[in-house]
Amino acid sequence: MEPENSSDNLPDPIKFDRDLTGKSVKPAEPVDDPKADRQARIDYLKSIAPADKPRKKWPFVIAGIVAVLIVASVTGYLVMSKPKAKKAVVNTPASTPAVVQPDNQSASTGLSHYISSGSDLNLSFDYPSNWTVSPPSGGNQTDQTITLNSPLVAIAGADNNSVTGRVSIRIRPATAGLTELSSGLSTAAQASVQFAYTKPSANQFQYPFLDFIHLAGGPNPSLAFEEVLITGNNKFAQGQVISDSTVAVDPIITANFYNCKTNSCTGTSAVPLSINNATWLNNATTQQTLAIFQSLQIN
Repeated sequence: MEPENSSDNLPDPIKFDRDLTGKSVKPAEPVDDPKADRQARIDYLKSIAPADKPRKKWPFVIAGIVAVLIVASVTGYLVMSKPKAKKAVVNTPASTPAVVQPDNQSASTGLSHYISSGSDLNLSFDYPSNWTVSPPSGGNQTDQTITLNSPLVAIAGADNNSVTGRVSIRIRPATAGLTELSSGLSTAAQASVQFAYTKPSANQFQYPFLDFIHLAGGPNPSLAFEEVLITGNNKFAQGQVISDSTVAVDPIITANFYNCKTNSCTGTSAVPLSINNATWLNNATTQQTLAIFQSLQIN
């Protein structure tokens, strides 16, 4: 009986490597690496872990919108509640009205002659050449009211204060009426005074009366008047009421006095002025007014 091959029960021979010199070298046993093991475990766990679900973003969007609205609301409230700055008030000084000065007048003023050829206002008169008159001389067949205006002059009121004023004469047909006396309140500031026409016509009453009328009526301690009226042969006592029903004259011839607030002295800038007998007798312009009355020739 052949002996059993003992090599079958021997472990595998160890294989030796050879180094560069040809000597046999036992291969190095594997060395454990802790870092590599840890990384391997991490990679394994990642491989078996379930994948992360994507996070929903809409809650963050809503939160952002709400935050924006809150900021906008707070900002709007602060802006609206902020007190507005008051506008500076600029005080514009009141303008001082220009002082109206009397017109420059020549020491020697010539005379002009006026002729009206109407059926009612068929008359003529002389007037200072520095006065104005309308309508123009030589016509007036339609009996328009004739108006004469003095230049702007210094004239004393009933209160003795001098103002820049004007005298305005009007010659109206009887049909125009004495509308300024229609209230029935006007009174005579003083008794009637007679004067004489210098060249009366055959149809003209030569010594008519002048009346000095306080248009407002009532108490008149200063004996002031605003109008002078030729009343023909009608005579009135001081304080007596004068109305359109108590005076019948044809034509109607009056003079009125005005305090001029502007150089034009028309409309509201011509304020009725009260004067007294002292001004009537001593003022150059009121004496020119009387001279115009005296020169009237009424046909």
